[in-house]
Amino acid sequence: MELHPGLPLTRRHEYSWAISEMRTPGRVLDVGCDGSILDKYLERRGFKCVCVDIDPEGGLYWSREPRENFVQVDFANLGVHDVTQFFHKFDYVTVISTAEHLNLSDQFGLLLNCALSCDKDGKILITVPYGVGLKMQGQWIVSCFNEEELNKLLAVSGFAVTRSKVVEGIGSLPLIFAVMELKK
Repeated sequence: MELHPGLPLTRRHEYSWAISEMRTPGRVLDVGCDGSILDKYLERRGFKCVCVDIDPEGGLYWSREPRENFVQVDFANLGVHDVTQFFHKFDYVTVISTAEHLNLSDQFGLLLNCALSCDKDGKILITVPYGVGLKMQGQWIVSCFNEEELNKLLAVSGFAVTRSKVVEGIGSLPLIFAVMELKK
């Protein structure tokens, strides 16, 4: 897959992985889309995307071109009614390098709202730094996760990690790429 050469190496790996997990075109909710161009690649392949971010800059691509499918919203703190009324029945929900920047309460809200936004056969595709606790990633302090930590955040939603892999050597911290699905 040809991805924009100006993308950081971590994003090229994250987007390639996410796209490879989406085998059938469907509806995609890209949570934390600021700076992302994932929706452009997916829409060329027949997917329908909605992009959300708390930052109004999320409504622009890196090129400053406006994003037509953007909703500015504090997704992690939306109530259940708002999520189920406006963000429901997605086949895929992507959370690419987003959850690690939130506090624990917002991480829980984010993943719960992702689960509420999924169709019963939908998947949450998430990438976060791998490990336990807080670590420095460049100038940022970020939360690190392992499969057990992700499952704890998802426990109330009925979702669980069904597949994951740890990828090292593409950034300052190893990443965990995880697919989460409703427990059957």
